[in-house]
Amino acid sequence: MSVIVYKRWLEWSGGDEDKYKEQLYDKGQGCWNGPERSTRVVVECGEETELVDATEPAKCEYRFVLRSPAACPDPATITDVHEEL
Repeated sequence: MSVIVYKRWLEWSGGDEDKYKEQLYDKGQGCWNGPERSTRVVVECGEETELVDATEPAKCEYRFVLRSPAACPDPATITDVHEEL
Protein backbone atom coordinates (compact mmCIF):
# COMPACT_ATOMS: atom_id res chain seq x y z
CA MET A 1 0.00 0.00 0.00
CA SER A 2 1.33 3.44 -0.94
CA VAL A 3 1.00 6.53 1.19
CA ILE A 4 0.62 9.87 -0.56
CA VAL A 5 1.52 12.94 1.45
CA TYR A 6 -0.34 16.23 0.98
CA LYS A 7 1.35 19.22 2.46
CA ARG A 8 -1.44 21.73 2.43
CA TRP A 9 -5.16 22.30 2.44
CA LEU A 10 -5.56 25.19 0.03
CA GLU A 11 -9.16 26.38 0.13
CA TRP A 12 -12.86 25.74 -0.05
CA SER A 13 -13.47 25.87 -3.79
CA GLY A 14 -17.18 25.21 -4.29
CA GLY A 15 -17.95 28.53 -5.97
CA ASP A 16 -20.42 31.26 -5.12
CA GLU A 17 -23.53 29.10 -4.77
CA ASP A 18 -22.07 26.65 -2.23
CA LYS A 19 -18.50 27.50 -1.26
CA TYR A 20 -18.22 24.56 1.14
CA LYS A 21 -19.13 21.89 -1.43
CA GLU A 22 -15.50 21.37 -2.54
CA GLN A 23 -12.11 21.31 -0.83
CA LEU A 24 -8.83 21.76 -2.68
CA TYR A 25 -5.50 20.34 -1.50
CA ASP A 26 -2.16 21.09 -3.18
CA LYS A 27 1.61 20.90 -2.71
CA GLY A 28 1.40 17.12 -2.44
CA GLN A 29 4.16 14.62 -2.95
CA GLY A 30 5.74 14.97 -6.39
CA CYS A 31 4.84 12.41 -9.02
CA TRP A 32 7.67 10.61 -10.71
CA ASN A 33 8.56 12.78 -13.69
CA GLY A 34 5.47 14.92 -13.14
CA PRO A 35 3.85 17.70 -11.11
CA GLU A 36 3.12 17.80 -7.39
CA ARG A 37 -0.06 15.94 -6.51
CA SER A 38 -3.30 17.83 -5.91
CA THR A 39 -6.76 16.70 -4.88
CA ARG A 40 -10.26 18.09 -5.17
CA VAL A 41 -12.79 16.66 -2.68
CA VAL A 42 -16.46 17.12 -3.56
CA VAL A 43 -18.70 16.84 -0.48
CA GLU A 44 -22.33 15.76 -0.98
CA CYS A 45 -25.27 15.11 1.33
CA GLY A 46 -25.71 11.43 2.22
CA GLU A 47 -27.05 9.19 4.98
CA GLU A 48 -23.60 7.81 5.87
CA THR A 49 -20.07 9.16 5.60
CA GLU A 50 -18.51 7.28 2.70
CA LEU A 51 -16.17 7.74 -0.23
CA VAL A 52 -18.30 7.06 -3.31
CA ASP A 53 -15.91 7.91 -6.16
CA ALA A 54 -12.20 8.39 -6.76
CA THR A 55 -10.76 9.39 -10.13
CA GLU A 56 -7.57 10.76 -11.63
CA PRO A 57 -8.82 13.22 -14.31
CA ALA A 58 -5.24 14.31 -15.13
CA LYS A 59 -1.78 13.08 -14.20
CA CYS A 60 -1.32 13.44 -10.43
CA GLU A 61 -4.63 15.31 -10.03
CA TYR A 62 -7.22 13.41 -8.03
CA ARG A 63 -10.94 13.92 -7.48
CA PHE A 64 -12.83 12.28 -4.62
CA VAL A 65 -16.57 12.38 -3.99
CA LEU A 66 -17.48 12.07 -0.30
CA ARG A 67 -21.03 11.74 1.01
CA SER A 68 -21.82 12.66 4.59
CA PRO A 69 -24.76 13.75 6.76
CA ALA A 70 -22.56 16.71 7.72
CA ALA A 71 -23.09 18.09 4.20
CA CYS A 72 -26.88 17.96 4.38
CA PRO A 73 -28.84 21.17 4.94
CA ASP A 74 -30.29 21.79 8.38
CA PRO A 75 -33.96 20.69 8.16
CA ALA A 76 -34.96 23.83 10.07
CA THR A 77 -33.68 26.00 7.21
CA ILE A 78 -35.49 24.18 4.38
CA THR A 79 -38.61 25.92 3.11
CA ASP A 80 -41.44 23.60 2.17
CA VAL A 81 -42.48 24.36 -1.41
CA HIS A 82 -45.39 21.90 -1.39
CA GLU A 83 -48.56 23.26 -2.95
CA GLU A 84 -52.03 21.79 -2.55
CA LEU A 85 -53.69 20.60 -5.75
